[in-house]
Amino acid sequence: MDAPGWIVSAGESAHEAIGACAHAVRTSVADVRPSHPWISVIEYPLFQVSYPSEVTDEALTLLLEDLERVMFAMSSPYAWVVDLGRTLGTTARQRKMQAESELRLKEHNRKHCVGVGVHVGNAVMRGVVTAVFWLSPPVYPYRITGTLEEAQRWAREALRAHGVPRRQAKSR
Repeated sequence: MDAPGWIVSAGESAHEAIGACAHAVRTSVADVRPSHPWISVIEYPLFQVSYPSEVTDEALTLLLEDLERVMFAMSSPYAWVVDLGRTLGTTARQRKMQAESELRLKEHNRKHCVGVGVHVGNAVMRGVVTAVFWLSPPVYPYRITGTLEEAQRWAREALRAHGVPRRQAKSR
């Protein structure tokens, strides 16, 4: 039997939904809850990583470690939104680090990641995203968008298309 996945809605916190789903799949909440400040839970199991304007190698290393920890803890469908709207650029070393992380996650993402919506605010960053995906082609569906809202909407649709139902809010 597949583990359930669902989207939290109004009246229920993301923490409550993470706890319910983690319990259902015998994963601890601490395993699934992101600890890096750039990662947030939009509506479980929809995560978002929002990059700042400038990224150091050390900060990227910590981010990738937490992203991998969270994803490897998931055993049911999930989606991501990657917000590159404020990012000014990355170095060749950082693109290599991201490509290597994608390779480590490849088989896990093939099984569980139903999609990634990528918000890219400018043409330079679209080229960066293309370079990263060229070095390590994603095994999941993705869409590059011009707005954050469009990326989030696309990722929600990817979850629904893979049978992840919207969870009803708890009555208060």
